[in-house]
Amino acid sequence: MKRNLSEIEERLLVLLRKNSRISIQDAAKEINASRVTVAKAMESLIQDGKIINFTVTVRDDLSNIAILVVENMDGVHMDDIIEYFSLLDGTFMLITYYENLLKFADLKIKDIRIARMRNMGESLGRMQNIHCDYCDKLISDNPRKVVFNNKVYYTCCPTCEKNLRGRLRKLQVE
Repeated sequence: MKRNLSEIEERLLVLLRKNSRISIQDAAKEINASRVTVAKAMESLIQDGKIINFTVTVRDDLSNIAILVVENMDGVHMDDIIEYFSLLDGTFMLITYYENLLKFADLKIKDIRIARMRNMGESLGRMQNIHCDYCDKLISDNPRKVVFNNKVYYTCCPTCEKNLRGRLRKLQVE
């Protein structure tokens, strides 16, 4: 049975998507939880298979990418591709480096595109259990992110965002 993630786990995943090398101590500080709580959340995410791996993106890996749509994966060596997607129509989209294209010459290629640069989005990912840090309402849509003094807060609407910023500025002055 698939369990719902706790709010601490959800917030930890957001941090790890941005920086998978963040320390437990820094993560605890950012999400306003104890190191023990964050360490337990991390262990739980790994144990449950929610976190599959921690990766490093190298700048050279972001340029001169080839995107191929192929009918099947027969003859594809996994070490020649960056990632692949199984598409709804039964075909596969392969992401590889431009210099590897000749290795795919024997495949039934339906489409091929060359990308100059691969960019990563700023998505917070899928979240289900995040509460507004101002009104404590469960956020059902994309949360609004507020960064203040190196801590990340989430709000449910522009009004809560404005009020939270005011409250945080007031606390800073005191």
